[in-house]
Amino acid sequence: MHTLCRRAAKLGFRFDKIVTNGVWFRDKRHLHAELGRLAATGFSGKLGLSVDKFHGICTEALVQFCRAARRIFSRDDILSLSYASRRPDAGLEPVRALAQALDGVVEW
Repeated sequence: MHTLCRRAAKLGFRFDKIVTNGVWFRDKRHLHAELGRLAATGFSGKLGLSVDKFHGICTEALVQFCRAARRIFSRDDILSLSYASRRPDAGLEPVRALAQALDGVVEW
C-alpha cells in the first residue's frame, strides 16, 4: 500500500480514502509507525474508519487511532466515519461512544 500511495502521489493522482476498521495495530508504537509511513508517501486523502456492526467495536483502540491520525497527518479532516445500522432507529451507538470518548458531538 505504501508503495502504491507513494507512486500515485508522485504521479499527481488524487486520493479519495483508505478504509480501515482502525483496530489492526499491535500497540501505539506500531500504529504511529504505520500511519507515519503512510503520511510520508504523500497520501492526501481521508482515512475511512468503519464503526459498525460488521467490525469489532473497541472504542479505546478507535480513540487511539483517531488521535494518532489527527496528530500524524496534522489535519482535522483526516477521518471519515462509516457505519451500518441494525435498524432504522438504531446503530449509532458505537459512533456516539467514540464521539463521547473524543469529547465530540454527533448531530443530525
